[in-house]
Amino acid sequence: MQSESAPTSDALPNLSSEPSRPYRRFWLIVLAASPALLPLIVFYKYHVDFIWNDAWDMATILVKSHDHTLRISDFLAFHNEHRMPIPYLIMFVLAKLTHWNTMAELLFGYAMVCLLSLLLAKLLKITIGSTRLPLWPWFLINLLIFNPTQGENWGFGFAACQNFIPLPCIAAAIMLLSWREPNWKTVGLAAILIELASLSLTIGLLGWLIIVPLLLCWPSIKRARVTACWIGLMFIGLVVQFWGYRPYAVQSRYYAASISNRIQFFFAFLGNPLNHGASTSFGLTIGLGLVLFVVFIFLVIQCSRTWIVGHHRMVHIMLPWLILGAYAIGAAVLGASGRAGSGVQQAMTGRYITISAALLVCMVGLASFSGTTKRWVKVGRVIGSGVILVTVVIGAFRANDDFAGAVRSRRAGVAHLTFIDLVFEPYAQLLVGIDEHLREKADVLDEMGYIRPSLIKSSDLRPLIVPGEDLNNPDPSHGTIEDGTQTREGNLQVWGWTILPHENRAADMVIISCDDEMNVPRVIATGQVGSLRNDVAKSFGDQFKFCGWAASIPINRLPTGSRLIRCWAYDAMNQQVFLLPGLAIRTAEK
Repeated sequence: MQSESAPTSDALPNLSSEPSRPYRRFWLIVLAASPALLPLIVFYKYHVDFIWNDAWDMATILVKSHDHTLRISDFLAFHNEHRMPIPYLIMFVLAKLTHWNTMAELLFGYAMVCLLSLLLAKLLKITIGSTRLPLWPWFLINLLIFNPTQGENWGFGFAACQNFIPLPCIAAAIMLLSWREPNWKTVGLAAILIELASLSLTIGLLGWLIIVPLLLCWPSIKRARVTACWIGLMFIGLVVQFWGYRPYAVQSRYYAASISNRIQFFFAFLGNPLNHGASTSFGLTIGLGLVLFVVFIFLVIQCSRTWIVGHHRMVHIMLPWLILGAYAIGAAVLGASGRAGSGVQQAMTGRYITISAALLVCMVGLASFSGTTKRWVKVGRVIGSGVILVTVVIGAFRANDDFAGAVRSRRAGVAHLTFIDLVFEPYAQLLVGIDEHLREKADVLDEMGYIRPSLIKSSDLRPLIVPGEDLNNPDPSHGTIEDGTQTREGNLQVWGWTILPHENRAADMVIISCDDEMNVPRVIATGQVGSLRNDVAKSFGDQFKFCGWAASIPINRLPTGSRLIRCWAYDAMNQQVFLLPGLAIRTAEK
């Protein structure tokens, strides 16, 4: 395809016109690239260096490396339905270089999105047939791909390495096969890129299918031979992906869904980038997804008609963008078939925006050039641009609460992980990770220096007490014990509220101690912080509103004889405890 033959654009606001002063163009480029700053702000404000959830699968590889039992098969092991040796290898190298500072994984994911932005910028220039980048479409694309509502990817290094790899690989393969007439070398490189995508995330396998139209639309190459070669490579890729595949534990629940639920999941997946957030309407998101799907089908029909009437050059321009859209559509189909059983809300999680945004990117790219001057088409483009701009901005404000909640949860996870060798309450599994060997792995990682702050090995709380703390007259500024009761099972339940004024936030956890024979406070249980307390927020500020806490102390952990039970606010990052005043609790004489 020769870029100079492509039609020029009058589709979107023309930020790329010749400026009256040279420096003005530079600042317009900076403005168009400015959405790339959004994830950096998220990293700075909300990152918590913590091993959480799926990352404990990666911990297995690091522990085996430490024990000198690591095998290649460990990198090829399935994670749920994914075989993902590429992310595992990247995370392994980064962990070795940084002592598993998860910020390195986030920055790697960020670099992949920056690469995607540059690839799409090049594709935009080819689309309009100009050496000058159309800045308004590139700005909209950057808003979509750097969207801060992708919180589960921007805030979790494991997800960043896994989810941000496939789309840049597929975009690079599209560039190789659409820039100029492909040859065996470019087809081979494209196949390698698709395989890298599929070994990062299973939906990367879609690349094998959606690339085929690019191979078929070139008239002078030997289509049958090239297509047969591509299908052969695809078969090899499928064998590599599914060799030894076993259904994972929750697969039956994911697949158990009605046709109606699957359809709703499909459209909610596609509409997610335009209406994301915990308080959003499922119906609106589904409706937006339906509109986007209809528009995409219309564009596919238009491309087919253009090919039929013989305007092959225009088809060469449209196909790369339609392939990106097809990636999002295919992912929605796979999600509806494999995850709809968990509910429509599963389709509206932030990690899927990374994938579903490709459909909107497709439409922005196709709107960057025009084969028609019809007024309604121009109006539609302006309205579409405004919708993207407004919804992403609104979503960014909504995401602030999601990020704040994730930070509270991660800090609580850090607190519970710190005491994993002493107590590990059932609810802590959700805050740290579901792994039957979690405690053993944590001990090895702590020995390697990969857990920060390090694990606490002694139940003696005295080293954690802030110097100068008056245990006879606790400081009431850190909260209180409000009440307690005994359950039918005989367990002791206590509750209250707690904050860390010096950190300007709620405490990370409440620690329950019981004095031993020498009046030394020993850890016997932990309490979870995070329930809503509007009364406290009115007195101290909204940043403290999720400061309510509750703890249940199993009766078998209470010693014999009269012992003083105390409750402490815990600051996980500084490993400090602050005694909470209030209800005096003692164990009963026996």
